[in-house]
Amino acid sequence: MQTVPALPRDLLGAMLTTVLQQVIRRPGIAEEVSSWRMTVVLDTDYYPVTLVFQDGLTVRAGRTEDYTFGVRLTVALLVDILRGRVSVLGALLRGQLTVEGLWRHLRGVYRFYRLLSQLARG
Repeated sequence: MQTVPALPRDLLGAMLTTVLQQVIRRPGIAEEVSSWRMTVVLDTDYYPVTLVFQDGLTVRAGRTEDYTFGVRLTVALLVDILRGRVSVLGALLRGQLTVEGLWRHLRGVYRFYRLLSQLARG
């Protein structure tokens, strides 16, 4: 049984933890995410946030140098994605977000894309 981690003390970390945990708790998704072993850095216009997928999800402020791939985007775009106003693929195609390590870690990027896409579905 997974335990729910404490909320990070930073605003972006707390927001991401709250929203992503709601998706991760859904049947079928929790089992899949618990097997992931990757670290994602969201490099925003405010500060970077690191998402560690290992036996669940841990979110912390700051950037780790040992990450699987990185996503660069604005906080406004992140909020729009989390609210389902903008699709991840659309933002990528319009150049509103960039992914460092996309071709080296295509499977991990695709998994993360699918997780974020679940948010738009409610």
